[in-house]
Amino acid sequence: MGDPEAGSIRRADGSTSVWHGASLRDGPRWAPFFIDYGLPTEEWAARFREQGFPRDPWALHGVRVEVPDPAASAGWLADVVGLEVVRIGQDAARVPLPGCAITFARGPAGRITSVILTGPGAPTGSVARLAMWTRAE
Repeated sequence: MGDPEAGSIRRADGSTSVWHGASLRDGPRWAPFFIDYGLPTEEWAARFREQGFPRDPWALHGVRVEVPDPAASAGWLADVVGLEVVRIGQDAARVPLPGCAITFARGPAGRITSVILTGPGAPTGSVARLAMWTRAE
């Protein structure tokens, strides 16, 4: 794990929010990163609801990562987080993280290519070269 680095954002109302983030040092480009907003989850979520974004609660259900070798990439992540790999045929494998499955599919991108969200009001379409869609609940 790399050393945590501070970050901040200045909001339109003039207030500033800060966080600390950390990444894995020797991982692939798609490796997970971690963010600590310095607030309990309930307080952080309430702040966004009070400000009107998101209007309705939604959650991350899954992520799809396109890689040349899905089994190897899923194995790497499973080793990092201490979970098992679920094989999905020849061209895909999944690491079932609590609350968010990471699916690795064969392809040349070498990055996260899509995000699956749940909940009313979840965005769909394409954002920052990511395909976004809502999972039926």
